[in-house]
Order: sequence, then structure tokens, then C-alpha cells
Amino acid sequence: MPATAALPPVAPTPLPAPAPPREPTRRVTAETLAQKQREISVSEFFVKNRHLLGFDNPSKALLTTIKEAVDNSLDACEEAGILPELYVEVHDLGLEAKPRDAELTKGEGRFRIVVQDNGPGIVKAQVPKIFGKLLYGSKFHRLKQSLTADQNVLIERGGRLERLPIGRLIDSLLTPDEEVKDVSALGIRAPAFDPFTWRYDWRIVSHVIRHRRVNEVLEVRTERGKRVRVTGCHSLFTYDPGLRQVAEVEARSLRAGDYIVAPRRLPEPVHLDNVNLLSHLRADDLAPRWVFVYGIPEAVFDALAARFTTAHRKLGTDKSRRFFRLAASDGTPIEVLDDSWFQYRRQRFLPALLVKRLGLEAECAGGRLRTYHHGAVGETPVTWVVSEALMRLLGLYVAEGHCDVRQVGFTFSSRETNLVEEVVATTRALGLSTTVEPRTRNAVRVKVFGGLTSLLFPAWCGRGAKNKKVPAFVFQADRDMRQHFLDGLYLGDGHRVKTREVLIFGSASRRLVEDVEVLWLL
Repeated sequence: MPATAALPPVAPTPLPAPAPPREPTRRVTAETLAQKQREISVSEFFVKNRHLLGFDNPSKALLTTIKEAVDNSLDACEEAGILPELYVEVHDLGLEAKPRDAELTKGEGRFRIVVQDNGPGIVKAQVPKIFGKLLYGSKFHRLKQSLTADQNVLIERGGRLERLPIGRLIDSLLTPDEEVKDVSALGIRAPAFDPFTWRYDWRIVSHVIRHRRVNEVLEVRTERGKRVRVTGCHSLFTYDPGLRQVAEVEARSLRAGDYIVAPRRLPEPVHLDNVNLLSHLRADDLAPRWVFVYGIPEAVFDALAARFTTAHRKLGTDKSRRFFRLAASDGTPIEVLDDSWFQYRRQRFLPALLVKRLGLEAECAGGRLRTYHHGAVGETPVTWVVSEALMRLLGLYVAEGHCDVRQVGFTFSSRETNLVEEVVATTRALGLSTTVEPRTRNAVRVKVFGGLTSLLFPAWCGRGAKNKKVPAFVFQADRDMRQHFLDGLYLGDGHRVKTREVLIFGSASRRLVEDVEVLWLL
């Protein structure tokens, strides 16, 4: 509500001198508009102007062409702060043709359209681009239809599915001074709704855009709990049950009771049958740990030896030693002492940190990860098969698990002996060691050691109750495997309503709730 103020009493005093006239706002010129004009892709144009897909008959084509020309004139006048005055001419070339213009009288549907406005005009240098390049103009510079940076999006990149805030995705693709970029060559895909087929499908992301917010931000909520935060002019799809039609509307035009199009089922992503643990470990986490990869193929050592260069230097006061020099995957040099190299090759192992820096995760997929703790040796395969047991274990961890710097723990009720036995059997099958301890208040804790689970499980599933999430690779498991993950999750944190066929899941993590919702849609 606007603020109000009481008027002062009228006093017999001289009126103050009139305020000096305000300087008129400086108008936008053709030169400033020219700086904003750019070429855009066909896909971006049709996203903003879907009605142009209706060029299926001459009447609609003529109407749409006139509308677009008039819209462009109105946009230019609006941006320049000018009250628009438009002059429109439509000439039927067939009717106006002279008898000698045989080419023009061969058929109907040929028109010349003239739209003239009192806007800032067009810079001479821009004329060839505007009329010679497809979809060139300033209209698309003002891209205001956006999500807020914290909204999570689902993408497929490099064969892996990711759910991440859109702001983090955009920042990873744009430099600090960039606002828009064509990323179609990167092959990033996202689920997109087709208003003509009423289906969702994976589509290539063509552009990413970052800009300061100039519109209001609205949170749109549905009666089933879905919600999204968007700018007021962001387009959403609504459904008219009377006409049985889908239409695109601005978020600000929605009212309580309107229908919003939301997916009942998302398209299946690319499936994964196994997980390479090395691909999910960070070099920074491996640096302070004694972790090695055994069972590396001889061909890997042959390929590395072919890349060697030799260097000699002293270590402290010792005599000069020989080193083999390699380039890491990021181009930085790596030096390996010759004695260490011969030992690695003879026993067919490498430090896991060296494997990461050289980018050999795929080549070492058939090996074994070996760790040491107080003299005890732990070993697990580099590649874990996506199995029913693993999916249920991860579901139980998301529901009931916790971790510290060296172990993963599961806490169950003393009556849940079947779950205790299941966790112990699954983890031992992966080469991990376990202990079972009774706790107070009729609880039992299962501790899991080895295999770098204290790094992997929190990286996959989140650390702390408020930060739990579904591991990204679970989204790419096949439908049966995803169901086993959900079974484990609901056994831990879900319950069934006895009077209805309903499963209820609750969590302190909003991210986890949204992840589970996506998982049910796949």
C-alpha cells in the first residue's frame, strides 16, 4: 500500500517559486540500440515466438508477418521512450500487377508489406544484417524470463545426470563478463515439454543466459507440493479443461485454481550399469591418504613409458637422482622417481592420486582400490556393479546413515535385525569391514570401514540430515534398480498409511525431497 501524509494547513504566505523544469530524459538513439543487436539461433527464436510455427496457410502467414513487424516497431519505440506512431501498408502484388508483369500474376498470396514508425531508426551498417541474417534484432537482447539462481535443474552432461542449482551451471559455462553464450556444441541435454505432442523429451540446451533481475520474483505452488521460483514474465504452460488445450502464459497472470502442466513421467536417461569409484574421488581428498590402485593392465604402463622424458636433480644432500617426467591431464608436470616407477610396474600398481592426475580412471576400471589403516589392509573393486543390494544399501544410508573422517555408520532399532544383517552382508561382499555395536535406547549401530566409504558416501548422498540427497548415478540406474533404492529409503524414513494405499516420506533436507520426487517421475 502506498504511504500517505497529512497536508499542512493553508497559510497566507507567498507561494514558493516554481521548480526549474526537469531536463527531458535522454532518448535512446539508433546507435545505442545497434550495440544491443545480435544474431540468435533458430531454436531461441521459436522458443520466444512459437506462433511463427503456424505458417501453414497464406492468411495466417500474412497476419503473422504484419504482427511481427508491428511488434518490432513497438519494441523499439518502447525502449527509446517514444510514443509510437505507426504507418502500415499492405499491397497485393497479384492484384496491383500490370499485364506485362507476368511473373507476379502467376499465383496468389504474394504481398509487399511496409511498416514505418517514428522510432530511433536503424544504423546504416546494421541494415544488411537485419535483412540478410536470420532473426537479428534488439528484441531478444532483453531476456528477462528466468529462474532464480538457487532453483535446481536436471541435466545430462558427458553421459552423467546432474541435479544442480541453475546458477552454478550457468557460472560454470560463462566467464564473469559474459551474459549469454551458445552452448549447443557441448551436448548438454535437459527435459523439455513439447506443447504440440504434450510429451517431455531430452533436448539439447542451445543457450545459457545470466542477467540482473529486473522483474518481480514469484513462487508458483501446486496443491500437490510442487513449487518453482521464477520472474513474473517467465512463461509456464497451462491447461484449459474446457477447450482441452495447452497454452503458454506469463507466471504473473496465473491465479489460484489454474492448471499448470507438470510431468507425470520424465523421459528415461542414459542408463549406467556400474560406478567407477575413481571418477567420484577428488584428487584433493586422495592427497593426504595412502590409497593405491592394484591390478593395472600392462598396456597402461607401456603407454606411460612411451610419454616419458628424463630429468636429473638432487634430493637434499643426496647424489643426483633420475626422474621420469609426465604431463598431467591439466598440463602440469609430474615427476616419478625411477626406483618408484620400476616398483609400480613390477607389481602393477599406482598411487590413486597419480591415477587421478594422469586421467587414467577408465583405464584402471578393472583394478582394485587398496587402503591401509593401522597396518590393516582393505581392498575393494574400482568398479562397483549397480546391483539390488547396493541400491538398497544406498537408500538405507540416505535414510539412516552418517559418517565421520574414517567410517560410515547406520543406526537401526534393535528390532530391525533384518536390516542390520542386510547392511553387514552387502558391505562385506564389497570387501569392506564392519562392526555391530548395541547403543542406548534400544538402538543398534553398524560401522563400515575401508574402501574410502567415508569419502564416497557423503559425496554421493550428502553430509548431515539437512544436506542429504539422492546419488546422481541412481537416477541413471534402470527402473528396477531405482525401485530398490526407494525401497531402502522408505524402509528407513518412510511409512505406509494403513487406511489408504499411500507411502509417506519425510526429511529435513528439501533437496532430498525434490530428488525423490524426480526419481518417482522417471
